[in-house]
Amino acid sequence: MKWLIAIVVIALGFYACACLHMRQMRRARIYNDRIRLSAAYRDFALSGVVTNYGDGTRIYSYTNVTTIDGSSFPCILAMDDPFCDGAGVLAITTNQVSIWLDKASGAKIIDDSYRPPLFPPGF
Repeated sequence: MKWLIAIVVIALGFYACACLHMRQMRRARIYNDRIRLSAAYRDFALSGVVTNYGDGTRIYSYTNVTTIDGSSFPCILAMDDPFCDGAGVLAITTNQVSIWLDKASGAKIIDDSYRPPLFPPGF
């Protein structure tokens, strides 16, 4: 019986570590996407051309105005990332605020303090 309890505790420990690791991987992916989108915005501001970097993401012109908590945010570019499985897009505004436009739950401002949920959506 002690062996069974020990195995269950060890398995739960590995599962918890895996969940925390995947959470940090999602956070790093969003952080890198924000950097890539900011670089594309700078390129767009200088040249007027949208730059795609050829890594599976698609950056495109996105001129919608998003309202979050009563504040309007005019977007300029957006990014589709295959890592997100079509759950939404990451957009950048004219004053370089990153916004996650979730297809299921709406818009959310993504800043440096953003932490993804422990379990991914649909888990």
